[in-house]
Amino acid sequence: MILGIAPLFAPNRAHERISIEFDEKFILPEGWSNIFEMGSPVSAKIHVYRLEDDVVAQIEKATFSAFLTCGKCLQKEQSTIIIQNSEQIFYSKKEDPLKEGDFMIDHKSLSIDLTPFFLEEMYTHVPTNFVHEDGKCDPEMLKKISELEKDSSPSPFLVLKDILPPPKSREKKKK
Repeated sequence: MILGIAPLFAPNRAHERISIEFDEKFILPEGWSNIFEMGSPVSAKIHVYRLEDDVVAQIEKATFSAFLTCGKCLQKEQSTIIIQNSEQIFYSKKEDPLKEGDFMIDHKSLSIDLTPFFLEEMYTHVPTNFVHEDGKCDPEMLKKISELEKDSSPSPFLVLKDILPPPKSREKKKK
């Protein structure tokens, strides 16, 4: 999402803000579908402030739904994710070298691309280990998983115990 910020850089406009509300469907980067799938567009209210030559973008509140996979029964469920009060500085010039996560203003078009900021916030707000509430997991799937666990060996490392001969100190004590 590209946001024009030219009004912030008009003469005598320092420290003023632009406020916008939007619904935007973000396309997730490749590989993110392993973590979650988008369920609905992002609805957000953001404010953009000018501070000297830099700009601060603040997400007052953003909501979206995502399909998350339960870590217990492997079923997908749609869940609402809320992002509140997140900020990001967009630098117009920076004396220190840029670090990962630093964003810059495009001075030619006086615009900022909020997409990386929103994607980063979405990624950090999605639960890393989603599990249904008690009683909401699929009982058939839980039964299948339980059966598979019973059929497997107690530890995959048990096969390694006989690879190396016992240490010499143990052999002497046995004799």
